[in-house]
Amino acid sequence: MEPLYGPALRPTEEPAAWTLFLKFTGSFSSVQDEHNLMNGPGAFAIDRKGFLWVNDNYVPQPRLTAACDGKRLLKFYPWGESFPGSPYFGGGLSGAGFGITLAPDGLVWVGNFGFAGRGCPTPSANSVSVFNPDGTPLASSPFTAGPISWPQATMADRKGTIWIANCAADSVTVYPKGRPREAFEVPVPIGPRGRRMKPFGMAIDHRGNAWMSGNFNDTLAVFAPDGDLIDVIPPRGPDGRIQLRRPMGVASDSRGNIWVSNSDFVDAPCPAGGIPLTGPGTDPSIALFRHDPGREPDPNSPFDGGGVSMPWGIAVDGDDTVWVANFGFPFDLRDPGNTPPWEEPNRVSHFCGADPAKCPLSKQGVGMAISPDVTGYPSAALARNTGIAIDPSGNVWLANNWKEIPLLRNPGGNAIVVLVGAAAPVKTPLIGTPRSFDRRFFERRHRQ
Repeated sequence: MEPLYGPALRPTEEPAAWTLFLKFTGSFSSVQDEHNLMNGPGAFAIDRKGFLWVNDNYVPQPRLTAACDGKRLLKFYPWGESFPGSPYFGGGLSGAGFGITLAPDGLVWVGNFGFAGRGCPTPSANSVSVFNPDGTPLASSPFTAGPISWPQATMADRKGTIWIANCAADSVTVYPKGRPREAFEVPVPIGPRGRRMKPFGMAIDHRGNAWMSGNFNDTLAVFAPDGDLIDVIPPRGPDGRIQLRRPMGVASDSRGNIWVSNSDFVDAPCPAGGIPLTGPGTDPSIALFRHDPGREPDPNSPFDGGGVSMPWGIAVDGDDTVWVANFGFPFDLRDPGNTPPWEEPNRVSHFCGADPAKCPLSKQGVGMAISPDVTGYPSAALARNTGIAIDPSGNVWLANNWKEIPLLRNPGGNAIVVLVGAAAPVKTPLIGTPRSFDRRFFERRHRQ
């Protein structure tokens, strides 16, 4: 019998993975200009119906025009189409970075990091903006109480408390139950080698503790639900093995185990200016810290392979397996325009979680790479990815934050990308630890 499709692929032509990626610009934009919907999408918050809320670093501009601080909040249908009325403006938005979260009351909180391309006036970088579920700003002006300083991760817990990582102040600002008038700041002591912390990513564990990564001094700070600092985890574990190397994103699994992406490269620009002191970018990995009271790393942590390359965002799906967004390949931040073209596409990485029983039979080891070691799950649709999130259909969403060859006047990418149906579904919004999605519950709720 003749094959339905032919000729068969030769071994050298076989794809690295049988995956489907779809790229959305929201406006059928193949060329970057001022009419684009977005410029530098940073991270995601997915609501209970699966709609995506996305923050935006820069104002859309043509490729060689300076792109100043972003002033818009984006919303998409679960299938990637731009939602009517989006983008939303107001509320004091100012170059939002990696900080966006949905609170239990449905409010959308956005951290205003003050991103702007070279050649722009210096924007404000000391606030959070809050939006109602219909996209209208809760207030005409942003909230600055705390104080807040170059905020990155902005995270809600299940009590409605908002946690804000102050990248330029080595501290966290806490809004108890989302009340700015009760705000307080908790500083973190200077870490190893006298380096600043540069707080970046954050996750809430099963006990309501907030874990915050120190991008520049390779630490993790852990805060109790009431805001007390209860631990600062150093770069090396008890066995002397380095666990943290320029850490970025932080994620909790359903049991409160904490996963951290180690870029081994990024020097967060807070505040902007000066010569970045980047790491070598030669030893990217992810680390696992167990939920036990000692908060110690897994004996085999950190883990590499799976195609990790400057890992940034990190997410855990409904099976507690781990997904990683990669910012791509290292480059000279002082002269990024001379970055050579990539020899291979960017990729998503996938790892077995802390419960190997939920992993494929051939990959049942804690931290074992599920995606191919060299290539990960690659796609030409991906650029320099930062944010990553899992939706209630098991889709993996990624933010194309920067171009492969970024120009500092206007480095942003103009798309979000979905890896279709590859993950175990998660109940949304993600507040606290992830919960496996029960399709029967969803269908019953929406029949009511």
